[in-house]
Amino acid sequence: IGVMLILAGACLMFYFMFSLAKKSKLKFLLAFIAFLLGLLFTRYSSSGVFNGESGLSKLLFVVSISGFIIFMGWYYIRLFYKEKEEYHRISNIERGLVFVVVWFLVTALAGRTAIRLLFVFSPVAAVALSYLFVRSAEIISSKIKSIALKTIVFVIIGLIAFSFLSNFTRGTIAQATYTGPIFNTQWQNAASWVKANTPEGSVFVHWWDYGYLVQTGFGRPTVTDGGNAAGSWNFFVGRYVLTAQNEKEALEFMKSHDVSYFLAVSDEIGKYPAFSSIGSNETYDRYSYIPVFSMDTSQTQETRNQTIYVYRGGFGLDEDFIYQGKLYPAGQAGIGAVLLPVSQQGNNTVIEQPSVIMGYNNAQVQIPLECVFVNEREIIFNNPGFKGCFRVLPVFSGAGQLENPIGAGLYVSERVRRTLFAQLYLFGKDSKNFEVAYSDEGTGAPLAIFSGRLIGPLKIWKVNYPADIKKNPIYVSTAYPNPNVTKINPNY
Repeated sequence: IGVMLILAGACLMFYFMFSLAKKSKLKFLLAFIAFLLGLLFTRYSSSGVFNGESGLSKLLFVVSISGFIIFMGWYYIRLFYKEKEEYHRISNIERGLVFVVVWFLVTALAGRTAIRLLFVFSPVAAVALSYLFVRSAEIISSKIKSIALKTIVFVIIGLIAFSFLSNFTRGTIAQATYTGPIFNTQWQNAASWVKANTPEGSVFVHWWDYGYLVQTGFGRPTVTDGGNAAGSWNFFVGRYVLTAQNEKEALEFMKSHDVSYFLAVSDEIGKYPAFSSIGSNETYDRYSYIPVFSMDTSQTQETRNQTIYVYRGGFGLDEDFIYQGKLYPAGQAGIGAVLLPVSQQGNNTVIEQPSVIMGYNNAQVQIPLECVFVNEREIIFNNPGFKGCFRVLPVFSGAGQLENPIGAGLYVSERVRRTLFAQLYLFGKDSKNFEVAYSDEGTGAPLAIFSGRLIGPLKIWKVNYPADIKKNPIYVSTAYPNPNVTKINPNY
C-alpha cells in the first residue's frame, strides 16, 4: 500500500506540473502512469517473469521509456502547430514540481538497478507521499462545502498519514536499535594492533569494501577502496587474491602492488558471489557461493553404532559432476542436505564419512562427501565421491551460550575449496608465504552461527615473498586484460 501511495503522489505531482493546461493534463497523466509502471514493475520479482532480466521485462522496460518520450515529443509538436493556446498553457510548467519529479525518476531508476541505491530514493519517496496527503487535503477543501463532511475527510487523511508515520517510526527505531558503526569493536581492536605492530607505509590488500576502514581506521594504504577508481584492480583482487588457485598467482599480484598484509573477515562468506563473479572470466569460471546448512534435529537418526546428523540447506552445483556414470549438470542438479555420521568407539567420538543428498530430475541420490572440517581439523576420506567439503560450525545463542558445537555448517564446493580464501580463512592452512599475524578467533570471534547470523574472525596475514616472485606490470594497469569480463554473458 505504501509503495502505491508513493507512486500516486508522484503521479499527482506530474499532473499538477501542467496545472494551467486544459485538454492535455489527463493524457499526459495516463502516459506517465504507463511509463512509471514499465520503469519500476518490469523488475518486480527475482523469481517471476518480471525479474528485470527476462526478454519480456527488457522489452517492456524499453517500450515504456521510448513510448513515453515519443508520445510527449509528438504531442508537444502537434500542439505547437495546431493548438497554440494549449501549447502556451503547457509551456508555463510548474518548475518546482519538475525538479521533484525528475529527482523521483532518477533515484527510482537507480534503485531499480541496485537495491542499495533505494536509500537515495527514500527522501523523494517521502516528499511524494507528503505531497499526496497535502494536495489531497487542498483539493477536498476546495471541492467540499460542508464543514462536517470536510472535517471527516480531513480526519481520515490524518489517520492514514499518522499510521504511515507511526509504522515507519517503529521500523526505524527497531532497525536503529540493532545498528552500530561499521568500524565496530572488532575493527577497532584490529586497528590498535596494526598501529602498534606494523610500519606506517605497510600496504594492505583485501576486498575493496574495507578500503576506507583500513585507510582511516588503521592509517595504512590499501590497493583498493570504495572509490573504485581502478575497476580492473577489483577484478584482479577477486581473481588473483581471493579466488586465487594457488599462492604463486596471489603473491605475484601482491608483489606488483608492494603489499605487506592480506586481510579477510567473515563478510567474505556472504560476499563470495560478488567477488567471485567480478573475478571470473567471461564464462564465470570462478563464480560460486558458500551456503549455510543448519542441523535439523528432528531428522537425527540413531542406529546401533552411529548417530547421523542431518543438515538442511541448498546448493546448486557450480560445476558438472559425474558419479557412477551419471552426469549431474551445473545449475540444474543441487544438494539439499548433508548427512554427518558420528560413532562412539570407546571413549572417543569418531567422525565418519559424510554424504550429500543430490537432487536432479525429480530424483535423489546419496553420494559420499570426501571431506569434512570439524574441531579445526580437515578430515579427508578415501572413499571417492563428491569433492566438496563440509565445514562444521558451532551455534551460539544471543546470550553467547553454546547451544550446539556442531549445529550448522558451511558447504564448500570443490571450486571454492581450492581458492586462497578458503584455504587460509575457512580451513586455517599454514603457509610460509602467508603468516598469520593477527586473528581474534580465540578472543570471542570464532567462525560460528551467533543468534541466527554468521560471525567470524578478522584475520591478517603477513606476506612473505619467495625470491622467484616478480612484479607483473599487468596487475598495476587500469585496463582489463580481456574487456569481455565486464560484460554479462547471457549463456551463463
